[in-house]
Amino acid sequence: MVVVLFVFAFAVRIISLLTSGGFDSVQGYDDGVYFSAAAAFNHGLIPYKDFVLVHPPGILIILTPFIWLAHLTSDSFGLTIGRIFFMLIGATSTVLIYKIGRRFSRTAAVIAALIYAVWTPMVRVERTLYLEGIGSLALLLALYLLPKARAPIFRVVLSGLFLGFAVATKLWFAVPVVVITLWFLLSREIKNALTLGLTSLATFGGVISWFWWKAGAKFWNLILTAQINRGGGKISISTRIDKIFNFASLKFIEDRRMRFFVGLAIVVLLTLPFLKYFRKREQGLLILMLFATQFVVLLQTPVFFNAYPSFLAATFALIAGITLGQIHRNFLTGSLISLFIVISLQSTLTQIHGRDLPTKIEQLPLQKSKCVTSDDPSILALTNTLTKDLDNNCHLIFDVTGVIYGIDNGANPFQESATTRRLKSARYQNEISKYLESGATIILGRAGHNGLNPESYKDLYKGRTVTKTNSFVIIS
Repeated sequence: MVVVLFVFAFAVRIISLLTSGGFDSVQGYDDGVYFSAAAAFNHGLIPYKDFVLVHPPGILIILTPFIWLAHLTSDSFGLTIGRIFFMLIGATSTVLIYKIGRRFSRTAAVIAALIYAVWTPMVRVERTLYLEGIGSLALLLALYLLPKARAPIFRVVLSGLFLGFAVATKLWFAVPVVVITLWFLLSREIKNALTLGLTSLATFGGVISWFWWKAGAKFWNLILTAQINRGGGKISISTRIDKIFNFASLKFIEDRRMRFFVGLAIVVLLTLPFLKYFRKREQGLLILMLFATQFVVLLQTPVFFNAYPSFLAATFALIAGITLGQIHRNFLTGSLISLFIVISLQSTLTQIHGRDLPTKIEQLPLQKSKCVTSDDPSILALTNTLTKDLDNNCHLIFDVTGVIYGIDNGANPFQESATTRRLKSARYQNEISKYLESGATIILGRAGHNGLNPESYKDLYKGRTVTKTNSFVIIS
């Protein structure tokens, strides 16, 4: 069963990528940011000091082997193998879900694993280089190692190591550390609580210390201050809940309001029966505490992106699987999970979109251009110009839209949205325009979404040949 689930989850992620453009396509934006930032780091540039990175440096360490591979082969091949690696992480997490669910029942384990394997929010982040896949794996490893609060000390230490690294990849994963520590305290396992907390803190400190030392105050301004001061979070609670549980997958219900209430009712029915596991020393309490806390975080975060619902995917899959596993009528259980898989697979294959690079871009003699610039760094990797540009000491910005968080040390006193801040900031317009104009060839993959205002576009196009193809703009 373990092998079957691993292969199934891996296949779902590969199929999702292939149907949304393929391995050599642009997928989102963040994966390109992390890959190019890791390439810059391995070329001797210092994150936070020499270029903007708005998350802790754990992802740079994870991606370093793929950057080495890119040096030996090509940028695009390194990115492709990196994407496959993250799919393997997703498949491994699916197996861990099964192992954890097995403590409740075999039926619960299989259902929980299948839910995790096909659920759109999780597939979205585990088919390419996203931070959430790393954090989910770390959390599941901790849950696997800690079946009860009275756990052997070496298991607690390992959990702390995994969780500490997850926090050093994305700060949100400090939440599970706090929750698990509290679970130990509620169970009067003071020694385990202290061990987990200190081990996690030590691991986090060990990962970030060199970067903090090199970048100084800029480090915290980017990964903490700028994140806290993000504005534009005026997203209704109902909209967030809709996105968290992917109610859009219930396409057979045309009325949006009715779809929301039906989806909410399903979530309630899947979670309420789980309350029977509300006991101090049993892991059911921990899973419930994690789910509730993660849910609150998603309701309160200043902004809301498509990758965010994956934050609680693991605990939701466990709760839903264990609840459905309590239904002893095998035909009914099988019918419900089959329906869920069909709906989720259909959602996964239609909601996740990527973009193929146009033939016109592929035919450009980019290797002969001293410098190529782009508002989407994944384009540099896919056209095999990232390493070339770094070797040529070209002026590069690896997170174009993230530059706004490096302005004014992350301060945002009026709590304006990032979009508004970019359009109003003369410094942002100048920095991004200067960067793009430094390229002999400019490829825009996010025209209209890169923060440039009409005046900056006018200056960028002036005196150059502009070719628009699909959603890309080539300026030479």
